[in-house]
Amino acid sequence: MSADSILVTPVDEHGTLKLLCKKVSVHVDDDENDYEFSVYELHWESSEVGSKTKPITLPLSFDQEFVIYDEVKDAVVFVLRKCKPQRDHSPSFFWCQEPEESVYKRFLTSFQIAFEIMNKEKAERDVLYQQLPFDALRYIKEENVESIFGNPEICKRLYPLVPPCLRSVEGLKRIVHSPSFKKNITMFQYAMNSLDVGIVLSAYGVENDELPKLDINTDDRMKVYMKEIEEMAKKELEMEKETNNGAELGTEEKKDMDME
Repeated sequence: MSADSILVTPVDEHGTLKLLCKKVSVHVDDDENDYEFSVYELHWESSEVGSKTKPITLPLSFDQEFVIYDEVKDAVVFVLRKCKPQRDHSPSFFWCQEPEESVYKRFLTSFQIAFEIMNKEKAERDVLYQQLPFDALRYIKEENVESIFGNPEICKRLYPLVPPCLRSVEGLKRIVHSPSFKKNITMFQYAMNSLDVGIVLSAYGVENDELPKLDINTDDRMKVYMKEIEEMAKKELEMEKETNNGAELGTEEKKDMDME
């Protein structure tokens, strides 16, 4: 791990501020190569003997900036904040103790380079993911699924897609966490990547004559298909309700006739 450092004071205690960088390798599914990218952290630790103040470590992200805070005129104060300060409710301030302008400007330059690298690597990863085959399993990760379960409106839109006995949050959870669901998702993904999209959708009962001829790897086409499936499910639910209402009406009429 590489590092750059400078003396600063948070609140009323002297310490050393370091910019740390480490390289992380990740493996992307459906790709033979491992990809390396940079992870940056801002680390502060006390320089006072016997201090009980715990070190502070702040992870950096591509949408932040580390600059001199212009509102303070009689000292050099650094601020770590979002690039759009009006949206950042928790910026971090550091009072610089380094008297040499060339030294603390060098430290600022290190951050500028770090943020440029993070933005560049993010753009490269975005391009990489866009080039990969459609991965349905990527959309049912635990954090995505839990966010869906926590939204009643989304759950209501999913209910028409499942049997009546499973039209509840708990029912949806049972489906998503079942081995058969993941197996079906894997089969669907393989078919979408290997066969003609129209054939696959027809096999799943989706009318696709009116759908645009877009590359299935794009999010736009996937959204169009999912919207089509949702509309189909809504129509089936309406037909189901009409059938049930008709059956109930017929039962009531029969009761009335029996009473007569």
